[in-house]
Amino acid sequence: MTSAWEISTKPGEAYLQWVSARHHAFAEPGWTRALAAIGAQPLFAWSATLESGVLVACMRRGPFRLGICGHPVAGPRWDAMSDTEAKTQAESLCAAAKLDLLRLNRSMLTSVDNRASGARMEFWIDDLAEWRDDASRRRRKDLAFARRATAGRAQLSEGLDPSAAFALYAATVDRHAGNRRYTPAYFVALQDLARESAALRCLSVTDAGGGLLGFAVLAFHGRVAYYLHGGASPEGRRAGVSDLLLEAMLVATRDSGCRRFSLMASPWDQPGLSAFKEKWSDRRGFAVTHDLAASVVGRLACGWLRHKGRGDRRLAVENAGTAAR
Repeated sequence: MTSAWEISTKPGEAYLQWVSARHHAFAEPGWTRALAAIGAQPLFAWSATLESGVLVACMRRGPFRLGICGHPVAGPRWDAMSDTEAKTQAESLCAAAKLDLLRLNRSMLTSVDNRASGARMEFWIDDLAEWRDDASRRRRKDLAFARRATAGRAQLSEGLDPSAAFALYAATVDRHAGNRRYTPAYFVALQDLARESAALRCLSVTDAGGGLLGFAVLAFHGRVAYYLHGGASPEGRRAGVSDLLLEAMLVATRDSGCRRFSLMASPWDQPGLSAFKEKWSDRRGFAVTHDLAASVVGRLACGWLRHKGRGDRRLAVENAGTAAR
């Protein structure tokens, strides 16, 4: 199935009506400020056939004009499509936006096809109406410890200190020898957007002196809530503040009316992070990336990216037996 995509630097009336009907954190006009903080230019795309829109994050990478179909994820409308339909829609969007290459990140999938250019393990709660926080002995034990460790010494509250949050984020990335994809300005944008829109929530745990022990950013997009960002200081990790933040995010997610809660993708080389996310989930599968092209140079880039992602595909195949269990 194909559809005609309307592309604009400003959202049209149909797009605005769609985005305001339910929280769509990664498609709201305000999200362009977060994209600008990471060097991306926004394009608003609307499909009358799908009765759905997407905010495309555009940037230059050498000779290529690259777009990301919803940053960081395309959203539940795209996740529900078959692989064939999603790729067809993405190719149509890529051509309409006059991009060389369009990256499509889909979530909570149970398989990875051989055309994917990336895949990571993802954990989620499939139906919050049936989820019980106390169903796991390990969760009960870890939450009890966190409450004892922070009683009278820490406070959980709404809001975020952007500078302190960026410092925790940077320290986490550096500890794992990763690349810092986000900037201090990005965390400022998150806090500002959380003040303005109910589609984004920021939570913090601070010590008696106001120092940041841990934070979490929760985004609502469609009927899915996403654990967008999180981090903890060494003291916060020892006190288990991440468990307190997860519990608070699930309360907020239930209050929002969302059905699913995604803890989002985890790098293959961080088994500790995966174990923590699995503790707070009841499903496991994959976050899958496809790159689609609309030009000769784009097709060359896609071939190279698929070759580069062969290790991800191999790991996904090895873990396929545990997906969506």
